[in-house]
Amino acid sequence: MRLYSILISILVASSIYCQDDEVQNLPTAPGLVKSEVRKTEIEEYSLNILVNINVPLNLNTIKDSNAVSWSLIQQKNGTSEDKKTPKLTLFNAVDSSAINSTIKTQFLCLPTESKCDSLRVPNFGPKYLGSYSNQALASNSLKNFLVDFNISAYMNHLEFKCDSLDCIYNESGRFLTVLSGKSIPIECSIIVAQNSLFTPAAELVISSDINKLDHCQIDTKFEQIPQSEIHSYLNSSSDIKIYLFKISKRCSQVFNKRDNGKSIRCDLKSVNQSAPSELQNLRVLESVSNTMDVHYDPEIIMNGEHQLNKTVFEDQAETSHFSCPIESNPLPIYEWRVKSVLYNNTDPKAIFLTPTEFSPSKREFLIRKDLGVGFYQFECRARTQGLVNRVSDGVVFNLDIKVGGVVGLVVIAVIVLLVLRRSKSNTSNEESGKTQSKIYNSGKKAKLNVVKENKNKSDTSQETAHLKSNKVDQNN
Repeated sequence: MRLYSILISILVASSIYCQDDEVQNLPTAPGLVKSEVRKTEIEEYSLNILVNINVPLNLNTIKDSNAVSWSLIQQKNGTSEDKKTPKLTLFNAVDSSAINSTIKTQFLCLPTESKCDSLRVPNFGPKYLGSYSNQALASNSLKNFLVDFNISAYMNHLEFKCDSLDCIYNESGRFLTVLSGKSIPIECSIIVAQNSLFTPAAELVISSDINKLDHCQIDTKFEQIPQSEIHSYLNSSSDIKIYLFKISKRCSQVFNKRDNGKSIRCDLKSVNQSAPSELQNLRVLESVSNTMDVHYDPEIIMNGEHQLNKTVFEDQAETSHFSCPIESNPLPIYEWRVKSVLYNNTDPKAIFLTPTEFSPSKREFLIRKDLGVGFYQFECRARTQGLVNRVSDGVVFNLDIKVGGVVGLVVIAVIVLLVLRRSKSNTSNEESGKTQSKIYNSGKKAKLNVVKENKNKSDTSQETAHLKSNKVDQNN
């Protein structure tokens, strides 16, 4: 540790920012032999760092190095851009007592006050803008690192807007409402504050889960805000000079109904520079995502649920309905009317409709139970209000109410029973006829057998009498 302190003292005393590269009289550890004069290798970096002005500032040394010093350079109001201002020493490894308590409170060293590998500004704000310089010594070599961090700070959240009468942006709900089929110009922007004039190391990226945005600026635009307007962006005054830049990017895109519900977002990213990654703040710094609400005209879309022609029985009409096959965004107001009626009965108890004008209703139109027998025509249409102000074409439905229902079913049931009964009667008669025929045939056969048997008996009797007669003659 003593060797390290002695080496740091020599480097600081030699004013490393401007001295030659020769490092003379370097101390050596006991037992080591210095065989040659070694040169100090110096690596210098100048980085433009973008941070959030409302978040504590954290800056780090290069990996595997030890901080020698930290300092801050700021421009004051009333000074020219090329006029150099004194450095404010924030950390000195050789003489920590040179830093007063106020500075030690405003600028914290981590991990310890005597070792400042990371500089932290807890209450970072406009008055702490400037260029932070760090000098560090590599842990395992005679390499010096000189790094300048030029700080930019974004003042607000990303702003998203559309410049057209065909779109509306709801910032609180993060909804971008656009008209389908129109080219919509959209812009993403943010305000950045700096203490000196340099290009902020940032870019804006507009993206979407829509296939690809068609017309976007290739490069992010940087526009300096006039000094006369700065007071409208800052809440307080300061003796620190402030420059403001508007960073923006624009796209133009034609959206359609299939984009409804998808998202479009804007990201503020830091730009990669020629320096070790641990010195940079490479990430998405700020992001805003919006849900697309694409308004489109009413459209007639038919599917299996939509039936334009129906026939029902008069006492079953309450179970039927018509559904208006029109869709739009935003959801339309559905309107129905009775277009025409043709009656074919004069039942005084039935309800007879007459043609009417369109009136608001639900999408589903229930058929009344008490409608009289007849032929009806109903018509629906849809009215859309918003970016789209349209009234759709009408869709006509035909309803034929017939006599039937329970009475019809009873009549049918009676007819079916009569038919079945008659069929059964015919079947019985057939079976009876067959039985009688069978009995008749059996009786006839039996009678023939009796006659035949009697004849045989007669023949036998005659034969017996003849034999007896012959025998008597013989005896005589």
